[in-house]
Amino acid sequence: MKRTFSTYLLITALTASVALNGYLLWPTEVVRPSKEAVTQSKTQQPPSELFSPYYQQAIRQFDQQQFSAAVASYQQLHTAQPLQAEQLYFQWRNSVEDWLNDGQLTTVERFLQAFLTSEPYNVSMLQLDAERLVKSQQPNQAIVALLALQSLANESQLAAINMRLTQLTIAQLQALNERRAWQTITEQTLAWLDYDNENPRYLFALAHAYYQLNDLPSAQSSLDRLPLEHPLQSQAAALQEQINHAINGLDKVPLEKRGAHYLIDIIINNDVNTQLMIDTGASFTVLPKQLLESLYPQPKYINEMTVNTANGQVKAAHYQVESIKIGQQILHNFDILVINNHSGYGLLGMNFLQHFKFNINQLDNQLELEKQ
Repeated sequence: MKRTFSTYLLITALTASVALNGYLLWPTEVVRPSKEAVTQSKTQQPPSELFSPYYQQAIRQFDQQQFSAAVASYQQLHTAQPLQAEQLYFQWRNSVEDWLNDGQLTTVERFLQAFLTSEPYNVSMLQLDAERLVKSQQPNQAIVALLALQSLANESQLAAINMRLTQLTIAQLQALNERRAWQTITEQTLAWLDYDNENPRYLFALAHAYYQLNDLPSAQSSLDRLPLEHPLQSQAAALQEQINHAINGLDKVPLEKRGAHYLIDIIINNDVNTQLMIDTGASFTVLPKQLLESLYPQPKYINEMTVNTANGQVKAAHYQVESIKIGQQILHNFDILVINNHSGYGLLGMNFLQHFKFNINQLDNQLELEKQ
């Protein structure tokens, strides 16, 4: 009987073992989490109970754009839980960058005003405020703001600020040069030099603007302030030569060759820039009618007169403009003609050139003007 019972136990145990192994080895369907669940697990915040009530309150107020209250909660959090405050700070900074990219400039301004009232010397937030000014089409204010930041920034921040300053000042000077806004350039570069008084780019731009305004002493003084070693040596040398010629009463104005003729840049009424074709056979300077109509103030009408052209005698309207400027040479109350059906470029005639000793230097493509 004992042997039979033992055998029964052994058989039972073997049967159970086989059943268990079969269960463990039987292929089953693997249940994998959905892609959404994985993504959610990566971005899910730690349980809210791990954060200070100040943190949760600041988040809620920030989301509701109650920025002054949110900053006050942030300051309390900074005192109680500095690490949580640091995490919140970076979240807010990222939000401001997103708003800037999305063009939500009013929201950015409201938040930064609240935050900088509490922390007026926070360099990172002040950098973001400078970017707000750029996005608001106020590049000069942004440049001045970044210049003022230089003394507050650490080494890594300073490198980023200087790189951004280079980008902004180059773009601003290029835009102002294209508009020939020489007075604006002098005003802005003088303000920049209050922060960085040996910057060669600012000094050269200032000297060039003074030269264009025919303020030769100031142009020379600005050039003299350039350091001995700087990256604008060739441009400074060319400007120095122009200043020397102007002081001696000689202007060398670049020409653009167009076939057998030359085009020259002129400024009318100290406002409108255009090109005229030099014509030493023309007694009067001729402007296209469309250009005349764009001038402000409107030119003074004198009379109608008959002139000789290559196509015979034609009627022309005689006007007087306030001024015409070529290089550094300017004539006031200058007579011009408008001829109907005149196509192409206007003409620079002898009524301008006769006031100077002039030479068309075909080798260098320059018009040399010297006061008589």
